[in-house]
Amino acid sequence: MKIIQRLGSEYQYSDSYINGLLRLKKKYPNSFNDVWLATDYGFPKLEVHEKHAKALVAIAEKFRAAGLGVSLQLSNSIGHGQYMSSEDCTGLVYKGSPVQPMVGPDGTVAHYCFCFRSEALTDYVTKELSYYCKAVHPEYVWVDDDFRASNHAPVEFSCFCDGCIEKFNKELNASYTREELAEELIHGDIGVREKFIEFNRHALGVLAEKMAKAVHEVSPETTLAFQSCFHGYTGGDDDFFFDSVKPYGAKAPAYRGGGGVYNDHDPNLLFYKVTEVAYQNAFLPDYVTLRVPEIENLPFAYSGKSPAGDMLESTLQLAAGHTGLSYSMIMRFTERPDYYGKHLALIEKMYPYFEKLADVSAKTKEGGLFYATSRKNHLKPLGKEEGFPQIAKPVLHTADPMMRDGVPVSFEDNGGAVLLTCENAAALTDEELKAMLSRSVITEGGAIDVIQSRGFDLGIETRIIDADTAGRYYESFTKDPLNPANKRRLTVSFFVPGGNKPRYTFDKIPAGARVLGNYKTDVVSVIDKEPTVANFIFKTKEGGTFAVFGYGLFVGILPKYGVDRFLRIADEICEKKLPAVLMSESQAFLYPRVDKDGKTVSVSVANATLGEDKIRIALRNPAGRKFIYMSQYGKTRELTAKEKDGEFIFDLPVLPAYSVGTVFCE
Repeated sequence: MKIIQRLGSEYQYSDSYINGLLRLKKKYPNSFNDVWLATDYGFPKLEVHEKHAKALVAIAEKFRAAGLGVSLQLSNSIGHGQYMSSEDCTGLVYKGSPVQPMVGPDGTVAHYCFCFRSEALTDYVTKELSYYCKAVHPEYVWVDDDFRASNHAPVEFSCFCDGCIEKFNKELNASYTREELAEELIHGDIGVREKFIEFNRHALGVLAEKMAKAVHEVSPETTLAFQSCFHGYTGGDDDFFFDSVKPYGAKAPAYRGGGGVYNDHDPNLLFYKVTEVAYQNAFLPDYVTLRVPEIENLPFAYSGKSPAGDMLESTLQLAAGHTGLSYSMIMRFTERPDYYGKHLALIEKMYPYFEKLADVSAKTKEGGLFYATSRKNHLKPLGKEEGFPQIAKPVLHTADPMMRDGVPVSFEDNGGAVLLTCENAAALTDEELKAMLSRSVITEGGAIDVIQSRGFDLGIETRIIDADTAGRYYESFTKDPLNPANKRRLTVSFFVPGGNKPRYTFDKIPAGARVLGNYKTDVVSVIDKEPTVANFIFKTKEGGTFAVFGYGLFVGILPKYGVDRFLRIADEICEKKLPAVLMSESQAFLYPRVDKDGKTVSVSVANATLGEDKIRIALRNPAGRKFIYMSQYGKTRELTAKEKDGEFIFDLPVLPAYSVGTVFCE
């Protein structure tokens, strides 16, 4: 397993900094085994890069002599944003420079970011890479996350320079002005948007291939790797990069997914980030097997991310599918070196656990309800008030509140039941929606509207309950065995996540549908039309089974009997049961991993509360009957399960606040 420490481009030339890192490595030998040296941050003259590349030779050898792998961070390719004006950019930013600055759809110019079709930029970056790789011969060149078509302040979406518009018009035999093209991409022909996105993907792929060729010519043992925060403006995946560089590497390309969160002042954001990166990983090519997360502690001060915060993020990211770790925690000694030793001491202590998680992630995929997202989210129709941000950002987080209730959710399709929100239904193509009709699907009234508006008749009549009266209703359970025997109703409050979504009732449902709940009210008032069905299950003509909720599905603050009912419904509609479920009244995230046969290999459980908790889980279809438990702060031990109705029930050792434990099935 790779455990990487990323170095700062300024401090890496300092003997005291390098020697301090090596002392920490000697004291905590398993805390990291790989370093990323760095090209200069900014765009200095090429002779500066050539000089610094030569200076890194001795430094690289010093790390290799200490048993460390050496890779290289390409600190910038296209340019991060306006804040780069504080760096030396005289190699590209000067009067008469041939490089084309990046231009936004409204004509805004980013003077420190550049058009990725610019020949001058290509020439600069390829020569820079040649200098460093010829000198250092790194294992990987990790291209930083400015290699993208969006988020280049002050330009958010690119590139709309005159040259790009001229080239695009030529490809389409069109004559768009900048303003006309921007409007067409948002509210015009989606086919034009698709062609423009492919136009950008192709240009980025060409630049990536030229970079890979330049590296390969001087260092054929080096492979390009990609750092990203996944900006969906260039489509549903980053294959334009991976497929372009794959032929030129000694190994398969690698990936570092990211999403910010540089401190742990709100530890819940670490769960949010895991969702972001798990989504990114789900769309990687199969050959990208080295996956490391962005764990960054900017600005490297004690008052930012704590050692415990690093360990929580590291464990979560490994549990969710990463096969290694990458840290930006000591790019400079802002604090005394001993402070960073506190972080490294915990990595050293947890190394066996981390290694086990990484090994499992390399051989498995996510388990749980498949969260139906589209690789073609960028091609969805947009409303009048929507624009480029809605092209760029897929809906990822509507399931987060229920994940906190222990409902396992996966971005990888493992053949089980599907979660389909109205937002994600709107982003699916007709072909993808049609495929859903033969699946086991848990969905909501808004998604039914979307499906039927696209021409798929489900035989359902939906109606939104008037917002002024919706709060007066609760769901009255029928006597169906899926409902709790000792509870007769479920009240859905507006004052919870997801609670303010429109409430749907169903005036017509398919013949033979199984009604689980009806709307009722205890308020005596004059209502135009009494709501009817709230929740039902039906079979589609295509052979699928749909469980439909009239209120927003992903309401996170529910009584335990409401969550258990939801899980029973999920199991009922699909022969492939969930790999694990939460049994105790705990706020906990579950991250199951399943093998190619659908057997559960591990289940990681994260306590998402301020206090310690004793958590009970039920594990299904285990890959083995020997259960080994490891956690962030406890000892490795073998657990004994109580087997009941094909489930293996565990009372886990007490989990401290915001920590993770894992049951491995061997």
